[in-house]
Amino acid sequence: NPDGGGGCFHSHLSAWRLGMKHNMPIISLESDTIAIKEWDIHPHVYRDYDILFLHNHKSISMKCTSKDHQEVREGTQYWYATGAMMYTNNNPEKMERVVKEEFLDGTVTLPTGHWINKMYKEKKLKVGHLCPSFFETDPNPDSTVNMPRGKKNRWQSLG
Repeated sequence: NPDGGGGCFHSHLSAWRLGMKHNMPIISLESDTIAIKEWDIHPHVYRDYDILFLHNHKSISMKCTSKDHQEVREGTQYWYATGAMMYTNNNPEKMERVVKEEFLDGTVTLPTGHWINKMYKEKKLKVGHLCPSFFETDPNPDSTVNMPRGKKNRWQSLG
């Protein structure tokens, strides 16, 4: 995968595993993402979800208009890119099982966001977007790191 997807996915997986190790939710932020408000969300709001998108992005087709009412919205029209995501650690056994099933040979073939969309559409993971957003992603399309052409991205075993 020439676009650096394997390294990106490995970074997210490492964050998710850190949350499992410490039995707590964990947020992964990309370098072009900034906080736009103080974190004040109660865990009951996201108790039914495995992964939450937490950021605004100019390419989100259904923008969150709420400024104070906290809710989780479902559907790929509510999120875009992986600027700020929370692995909720609500069901670590399910997450571990899904990741192992999907990557038996260790090869990453989709960018992280596309993989999460696939898991959502196949109903393997419960994914949502937290509204209002707590982060904003720089809309600059040049803000990602590309791998050299022909370089194969692989990550080590899950164990």
